Amino acid sequence: MSIQKDSIILAYTNTVKLDIASGTDHESGARRAYRACDRFIGLGSQQKDGQAIAWQMDTETGVGYLLAGDGVKVSIEDYRWAIGKIGEVSSMSRSQIVSDVLQDLWADGRRVYEITRCEEERFTCDCDGDCTFMRSLLDILSGIGGVLLFAFSGENGSVMVSIREEIPLRIISTLSIGFPEFKVTEVMRDSRKITGCTIHDLRRLMGCAMSAAIAEACGEAGDCCRTKTVIEDMGLSVRAYNCLKRYGINTVEELDLYEDDELLKFRNLSPKILEEIRGKQEEYRRGLKPREVKSGISCSTVKLDGLVGLESVKEQVKKITAFARMKADLKKQGRPDVPVSLNMQFTGNPGTAKTTVARILAEVFCELGLLNSGEPVEVGRADLIASYMGQTADKVKKVFERADGKLLFIDEAYSLIDGQRGEYGDEAVSTIVQEMENRRDRTIVIFAGYPDEMEDFIALNPGLRSRVPFTLRFDDYSVDEMVRITGIEAERRGFAIDSKAMAKVSSLCAKAAHRPDMGNGRFCRNLIEHAILDYASRVYGSSGDTGPVVNDFTLVAEDFAMPEEDLSARRAGRPIGFGLAS
Repeated sequence: MSIQKDSIILAYTNTVKLDIASGTDHESGARRAYRACDRFIGLGSQQKDGQAIAWQMDTETGVGYLLAGDGVKVSIEDYRWAIGKIGEVSSMSRSQIVSDVLQDLWADGRRVYEITRCEEERFTCDCDGDCTFMRSLLDILSGIGGVLLFAFSGENGSVMVSIREEIPLRIISTLSIGFPEFKVTEVMRDSRKITGCTIHDLRRLMGCAMSAAIAEACGEAGDCCRTKTVIEDMGLSVRAYNCLKRYGINTVEELDLYEDDELLKFRNLSPKILEEIRGKQEEYRRGLKPREVKSGISCSTVKLDGLVGLESVKEQVKKITAFARMKADLKKQGRPDVPVSLNMQFTGNPGTAKTTVARILAEVFCELGLLNSGEPVEVGRADLIASYMGQTADKVKKVFERADGKLLFIDEAYSLIDGQRGEYGDEAVSTIVQEMENRRDRTIVIFAGYPDEMEDFIALNPGLRSRVPFTLRFDDYSVDEMVRITGIEAERRGFAIDSKAMAKVSSLCAKAAHRPDMGNGRFCRNLIEHAILDYASRVYGSSGDTGPVVNDFTLVAEDFAMPEEDLSARRAGRPIGFGLAS
């Protein structure tokens, strides 16, 4: 790429000061740095040609300056919103700007160089991470009056270095080892064009510089300098691997810095590929020591945040997770345990992600060392109730034996006593309570089902209620959330939905949302599965065995209708039998 130099390197008239600090919250320095970098780039992306914003870093003093050109509408509060997580933003007087900020990169015979991506493939070595090399680079630059400028406007970006002398070989060597895909090119004052860089390259270099500055403020290496694992070791498919490499993501740690919605903006990276990537991340993290897992970004947390809707459930899960972390630390330090179990009940209609959240919690508790396995044991009435009197207790005990050291998920728990009050049902519940007590330090139990029925079930046995301290309510999905789920389900199966079809999907979801037996995630999956069947009939059914097929795998409006099972159930005037899964 090639851009006009004057569109990036211009007279910056609006300047504020940034003093980077170590921070007091629990978010890692690297994560704060990249989050601030993303927001700052977001401000720059709103600018037009000839309007740019920049971050100038004086490597001698460690002080940064946020710069904006003429016509840029950005206030100090905008800067604080973007950068406030990594330091203190303060206004500057005109005299301070003149004395402290390098207005002209070429002033007093200074030499200016641009860091750009190499066109050819270059050797990449194993190293201790970008942050280590960036700090080495900043140390060298500080000795020769180095000033870094990260500037961007719209889709264009540039990384410039201004120093008092010709660039020394040690800088080029450090850059080629730590950042082998980049090179250094001198920019003359009379140059009309510069190479520039992509927003993703700018993000990597700027975020790394901010991470190094935060680590310096901490007085230690910081968590951004951990040994890194290249994505080649993740066992990704070719398509997933190429998607990440295309946007400069080379390590698992760099991948951790991206949220799901950010990755989905990458070209050709579909929800199905995202699911594969996050799954491989989880496998990678399971191979780490518990301390290393807790210092990183939990893949289970990523899965939870990636679920559509369920905001109140997510908030409750985070509180329960925090409580579980505390229990784990108390146990690790040999302190008395808090006498509150982690058993809970999930209430809500079928298809509202109860089982999915239970599986995520099993992974979380395993990561914390509270369970031996992240795989839950999922059971229903048939797994717990025997055919003859006296056999139910043994059957329940065998289920708990399977669930020892695991999370036990009992779906439609109230079905244990349906029509069996005083018989097998009471025997099952009494044995469950006994086993929960016997295995309270090794097994976590979750009961799930409809809200009213669950309330009646828990109230039947006082011992049961006292052993289930947490209740999570799963509300039905809104129409917008159902539409989003439908789109995700389509992409997971490799299909797209055109705009007219999406409007019809919205209409069908609106009809289904008024019925508790239909307004849920399973309806969305049924809707897509029936649409794919109609697509196959429409595209492949009329072409015969040998005719040409235009298979763009795009669902259109005529492919969508209320699933036949829903229509049959409506005619019969009865709810749909969704089975036991949630």
